[in-house]
Amino acid sequence: MPERNSPTFDDPDLKAALRRALVEEKAPVALRARVQEMIAGEPVQAPANLRPSKTFWRHPFLNLAAAAIILVCVGLAAWHFEARHNDAQLATAAALPEAFAHDLVVRHDYCAAQPDHHVLKGVADDDFRLMTQKLREQLGFPVLAAAAGDGWHFCGASAFCMVGQARSAHLVFKQNGQSLSIFSVAVSSESWPDGRPPAEGEHFANTQAGHPIVSWIHDGTVYSVVGAGPNDSLKLEDITPIADHIRVALSGPGPIEADRISVALR
Repeated sequence: MPERNSPTFDDPDLKAALRRALVEEKAPVALRARVQEMIAGEPVQAPANLRPSKTFWRHPFLNLAAAAIILVCVGLAAWHFEARHNDAQLATAAALPEAFAHDLVVRHDYCAAQPDHHVLKGVADDDFRLMTQKLREQLGFPVLAAAAGDGWHFCGASAFCMVGQARSAHLVFKQNGQSLSIFSVAVSSESWPDGRPPAEGEHFANTQAGHPIVSWIHDGTVYSVVGAGPNDSLKLEDITPIADHIRVALSGPGPIEADRISVALR
């Protein structure tokens, strides 16, 4: 059977048919131009009014939009890093001695159940500087009095609350059925009877009988933030920001005004 000659790409009839088809198709302009160039063998420019102007890319709005996108990306990355950092801190923090954590929970529950905890007299509820001074005078070791933050109602302070066999400075706060304590207890054989004494700056995280506890050591005092809520609704991640703000204010040069934390200067 004789072979039939297939038309080649140089066939004028084939080129004419392709040109007619391209006129009716809706392919992108640049693609059509490229195909037409291949067919005709001559460069075909896309219409000037369909090409972006060179000044378009220098428009101030585009610069602002690009900067905003970069800021959002950086913010999201920082938030992700901070969340991962806080999670890692909680995961790697040591635990308080069992007996001490138990004593903190017992004292917190007892005092939080009282209708009033204003044992320290003659100090306004928002004067945490004077409160710190008075508590320290009565106890004889560094203590901390500070606001717990928005939504937490201050229920009073005392220098006579026993945590196990040790006296403490104890502040109580409440909100929406939840309760919070800030304890200051001198590191001693009474408060820390087991094992080695804690090191300066050491950080602890516990959940004891459904109570989240965040503690740290500063100037020979163990400071603890203890929380409780219905059905164990208050978690370590809820009280950690409160403890972190207080800890920074305590070890820094002075109070953090933005968080309304007032700590007496030493």
